Amino acid sequence: MPDLIVDISEPAVTQMKHALRANLPTVMNGHRIEALARGLGFNSYAALRHQGEKRGYALWDGKDARFSAFLAERAYSVPSDSLHPIIEPHIARRSPPAA
Repeated sequence: MPDLIVDISEPAVTQMKHALRANLPTVMNGHRIEALARGLGFNSYAALRHQGEKRGYALWDGKDARFSAFLAERAYSVPSDSLHPIIEPHIARRSPPAA
């Protein structure tokens, strides 16, 4: 499956954070946003924000595993598909397949 192009501009990330808060209210805020970054393939929320400021988008593989694993390491149990509904409204398009 080709990567998905996700809008990670400041307004888009703010909307994702609000959606995460609504969907995962028992998870600490810092853990939610760091899990979001991991889920999108970044090593930290700061790296996600830097990429958002630099390019405004990220390539996402469409998988929630890193998001769920980050939260599981912090003793949170979340459904395995928790990230996809948060990201889906911000998917700009699928990247073209590699030539």
